[in-house]
Amino acid sequence: MHYFLLVGIALFAGLMGGLFLKKIKLPQVIGYIVIGFLLGASGLKFLNAPQINSLNFITDLTLGLIGFLIGGELRWARIKKLGVSIFSIAIFESLFTAFFVFTAIYLFTKNLPLALLVGAISSSSAPGGTTDVIKEYRARGPVTTTIYGVIGVDDAIGIIIYALTSNFAKTFLHIGEATSFWHLTGFAIWEILGSILLGFVLSLIMMYLVHKIKDDDVTQLLALAAVFICSGIAIGMNFSMILANMALGVFLCNFRPHYTHRVFVLMNKWTPPIYILFFILVGARLDFSLLQGIGWLVLIYLLFRFLGKYIGSWFGGHVSGAPVKVKKYVGLCLLPQAGVAIGLAIASYNELAAFAVPEAVKVGGQVIAIITVTTFIFQVIGPLLTKKALDDAGEIKRRDF
Repeated sequence: MHYFLLVGIALFAGLMGGLFLKKIKLPQVIGYIVIGFLLGASGLKFLNAPQINSLNFITDLTLGLIGFLIGGELRWARIKKLGVSIFSIAIFESLFTAFFVFTAIYLFTKNLPLALLVGAISSSSAPGGTTDVIKEYRARGPVTTTIYGVIGVDDAIGIIIYALTSNFAKTFLHIGEATSFWHLTGFAIWEILGSILLGFVLSLIMMYLVHKIKDDDVTQLLALAAVFICSGIAIGMNFSMILANMALGVFLCNFRPHYTHRVFVLMNKWTPPIYILFFILVGARLDFSLLQGIGWLVLIYLLFRFLGKYIGSWFGGHVSGAPVKVKKYVGLCLLPQAGVAIGLAIASYNELAAFAVPEAVKVGGQVIAIITVTTFIFQVIGPLLTKKALDDAGEIKRRDF
């Protein structure tokens, strides 16, 4: 089957699946993943492994866009109004989640690379499912305000945690050059600083050109070119592609917010088909053979990620002196995971598979399997818990449910 036909079928089927899920009040991303699963190796086999791998450029492009658009949400003028509790809760819930999941997975498997990667990825949250509930039920109040701030920050923290730990995981799989702790730490710091520097330099060029260019079509092409260039350099220099693009977005939206705002508006207009294909490929990669023997890991991940988010949020709120209901309910609204978590899982698989070491490929496959399955589960239960928490907090204004 020709690739054009494959992509066309995937887009159409994904769109229909997403609209059906929206009709029954579930996140559309679930529909995309399910359609991908049905089209993939464990379903109707329209998409096989070589075809999926040949479409990796869609994955890389999506990861770059995710980082860029997350960066565009981290506007300092907006975040600083939300107070110290936002940063305190975001930092502690991210760190607690990563530590809880890492410790539990390691104690159960004694597989350090797997525990490091899954623990790091677990810290990120998906804003989509949570914000959809907030908008649908017109929630207002301190819990709602805190949620908006936390979900705008914790993906960035999760990306940094992943950048720090992924090098350690690769070394423990005997595919890294560094062996000492300090060498590894220095390499991870260099990866983070290099990614930020790359984003900064490209943002300066972008700000100059965007200021000169008024045509929306040209601006949109310029932004897309910047994401491609940033991603290509990051891959070539062994930087974090997501972090580099996030830095590009952060500098753009903070240094010249008045005339760079339209860049993010324009980029958001054409991302839906890319995101649909991305999540379809995620579902298509889900291979039941990879799930054999990891059922307990899925349950452990679900339990300890929930505990990390809830206890970390409560502790962060307690440290910062947040209101009681903020400490009590925010953690229940941070469970959905999607784009960033799956993106990091695929990034880790691609990095590990490139070394052609059997153990590394196996770990990468397990990471994708765990994150894909748990994303599906969290995308179902997350919005339901969010609605319940906001209702109990007394912040839901629409009462037609």
